[in-house]
Amino acid sequence: MSSPDPDSRRQHITEHGQKILAILQTQRNRWLTRGQIAAALGKRRLTPYDITLLELFVDEGFIQSRQQKGYSREGFRWLYGIFDDPPPDENP
Repeated sequence: MSSPDPDSRRQHITEHGQKILAILQTQRNRWLTRGQIAAALGKRRLTPYDITLLELFVDEGFIQSRQQKGYSREGFRWLYGIFDDPPPDENP
């Protein structure tokens, strides 16, 4: 059985989720940190719901993510993006 096409899956994304995808789309081919995404949403930091949406978008193949070592007390930070070609490895 085939999975639904991406366009039909996008129809079920909440308005807030659409905003997050639009932010990443406007910065296409560039990694964004959680802080940069939060700032674009007019927030100081992402909520647990925002982070869950990002994880869902990665799982569904709408966006890509990676961890970058350093930058926090946890020892890494998350980066997110939408890329036309394989994403770059350099720092954002």
